[in-house]
Amino acid sequence: MLLNNSMKDFSYFKDMAEIPPTEFMLTHPSYEKFPYTCSYEFDDHTSVRNKLDSVNWRFSEESESDFYKHNSLGFRNDQDFDDVDWENTCAIVGCSHVYGQAIENHNTISSILTSEYNIPTMNFGVAGASNRIIHNNAIHAMKKYNPKKVIIIWSYPNRNHWTHNYNVKNEHWEHTNIGGSVILTPHEAKLMIRTDFVPYEFVHMDYSHHTLYECQLYKDIHKLLGTVQYGALGRNNGILQELKWIEPKDMTYYKMNSEFESNPQLFDWDNLKHMKYVDDFYARDIRLADSLSEAPRLGHYGRSINRDIADLIYRKNFK
Repeated sequence: MLLNNSMKDFSYFKDMAEIPPTEFMLTHPSYEKFPYTCSYEFDDHTSVRNKLDSVNWRFSEESESDFYKHNSLGFRNDQDFDDVDWENTCAIVGCSHVYGQAIENHNTISSILTSEYNIPTMNFGVAGASNRIIHNNAIHAMKKYNPKKVIIIWSYPNRNHWTHNYNVKNEHWEHTNIGGSVILTPHEAKLMIRTDFVPYEFVHMDYSHHTLYECQLYKDIHKLLGTVQYGALGRNNGILQELKWIEPKDMTYYKMNSEFESNPQLFDWDNLKHMKYVDDFYARDIRLADSLSEAPRLGHYGRSINRDIADLIYRKNFK
């Protein structure tokens, strides 16, 4: 009996040493529901919402069919990956900007590439994803489906994801988010070093599983490179920083955004040009001002930014 138990334990560690393959990683337990307004509910900004409604903001009379659709794996596509002609189809991997958080189905980057540039593209974006999740999903997409091309838009570096254990019984890796905010305040940064702010596994479990898994992932990504890669890092320093990689043909909206961020009083809710800017540049989770005397703030990318990114991808890689 002791011998059998010992052999069983040895088999367990043998499985661990072989490092099971990558698998898709999703951070949201349930997919986004309609309607979606992030944490900035319009009920708290009645005067601004009424103003938006009065000028026929495109989200005023939205329908659920215009928003989130997911395939059987939970990615934002109307087609299952097993049914895709991957020899002629690209994959785009990233965080909520690629997922298209708070934007209509037809205005996501993948949809624009597919419908307007005739580049069939499947969406592997995950809301709230860290670069570890993006890295992992890119590897798995390449290994499992071998797309025509893989486009990666990396997320913010202060999002962390810990791969801490392999669940042998259920045959999957167990993961934990450690820090998910875009910008940490000094107070939050100090809290991060306390164990009550860090998952138990991060402090108390053996690191060897994670270390072996990380090494394998880096080997895989280098073998599979040939991807198109961009990064959203500049957003932490203002939208104009994104010009370094988005390279838009038309600077108008970006300049307006910079002006309104510097001097909110310049924004005029009665100015049709300003309202067109709001309509195109912002997603549905527009961060509304507390009064009509202030400019709104950017939540997730609006359709004009997504079009600029899609155009960049097309010009640099397919034209």
